[in-house]
Amino acid sequence: MPPKKVQPVQLCCLVHGDPEVSVFSVKISKSENVDALKSAIMEKQRPFFDNIAPKNLKLWSVNVDLTTENSQRAALGDLNADITSVLGGQLLNPLELIEEKFPTLPSMHVHVIVELPAFSNVAEFQSESSMKRTIDLCTKKRKVSLNRFSLDKRTTLINIAPTQKFVVPFYWDPSQTEDQHAQDQMEDYRVVRQGYLSYLKSNITLTSEIDWYDPKPKKDLLFLDDEALPFSVSGTTDVIIADKLFAKVHDMRNGIHVGFEIKKKIQDSHIHQAIGELIIANIISQFPVLIVLTDLMNEWIFFWLSNDKKVMQCPAALLHAINIIETALVKDTGGSIGDATVTNPIATRINFRNLRDNLQGNLQHENEEKDGLEQLLTRPKVDFKFEDDVANMNDVIEVTTEEEMLRWKVRQILRRLEETPGFLPNNDVVNMK
Repeated sequence: MPPKKVQPVQLCCLVHGDPEVSVFSVKISKSENVDALKSAIMEKQRPFFDNIAPKNLKLWSVNVDLTTENSQRAALGDLNADITSVLGGQLLNPLELIEEKFPTLPSMHVHVIVELPAFSNVAEFQSESSMKRTIDLCTKKRKVSLNRFSLDKRTTLINIAPTQKFVVPFYWDPSQTEDQHAQDQMEDYRVVRQGYLSYLKSNITLTSEIDWYDPKPKKDLLFLDDEALPFSVSGTTDVIIADKLFAKVHDMRNGIHVGFEIKKKIQDSHIHQAIGELIIANIISQFPVLIVLTDLMNEWIFFWLSNDKKVMQCPAALLHAINIIETALVKDTGGSIGDATVTNPIATRINFRNLRDNLQGNLQHENEEKDGLEQLLTRPKVDFKFEDDVANMNDVIEVTTEEEMLRWKVRQILRRLEETPGFLPNNDVVNMK
């Protein structure tokens, strides 16, 4: 009769002083002895135990229940806790058999405590490794959605005549998503429904220096990763108007003039998204960017930045919005729109101050020397220089968590340490001796 096959068992082990989340399991045959268990533990814990001889490890049998709150479990992680009196440990002899010392193995229990020798460089190695993991964690940035951005906002009105073109609102198919409306819908080689990109092209005339572009394939169009920020920002927008020269050299980001965020129905959260696009686009583009949030029907909201980094916002109806965009682009590019004429030039506008007072009463407004259109046409190129300015960063991001702030501070410290001669990397482990 062949000998009965001995099934291996799994022992749950924990290094003395480590928290319970560091528990690891070792598979070993019941017929093996404790000395073999030491070798198995050494192998499992490479490279941390590489500088320790197996004979210098001490193994203790324990029975710490991890399913209930108890004093033994609470003592795990305390390097000063006595293994015998506090954890109920019994020192294992290297020649003792596993099946004799562990006749039963309850699940969700720590079975073995591993005691490291008092004098070895493993603690130093673990400390350096822990430091490296901490540094890696702190220097790894989380991506932030554009809808988390916010700045102080100021609302204005633009007095401009409606375009003289015949323009109808865009048609939204209720059965399709916003993205499905981007391109023309074709049947039998003919357009049965105009996409919003074609809609914009056919109704807004551009100067010869700029053109329409679909940035959707470029998911990183508005990507920003500044070392002074505690996060990186990633996102895009639906349609952009950009400088042709920048597009030809595949540098569309730097040539953005106008970005369009297009929604079936505009909601409050879309305002933050548009502001996020405005901030990032103004950082990466060489031009003063204008962002338009619209349903392509009768709701068009314009966003731009003032000299004092306030977000200027202005609502407009469809026909007025088209004239605003064309007027702004003629001013921005210094070009013309061919035979088309921009209606209602600045010099022939009615008194905007009287109009504003009629609409809003005797309210005090900032920048009274300029009406909304003048503010839009003379908007500056605003740069955000974050550097080490925490307040500046908090002005831009709507909610900065404590963890993000901590990581940001660590990165600032590390950046300075890297400039210090004594702070040198050694085999990917930080050496701070």
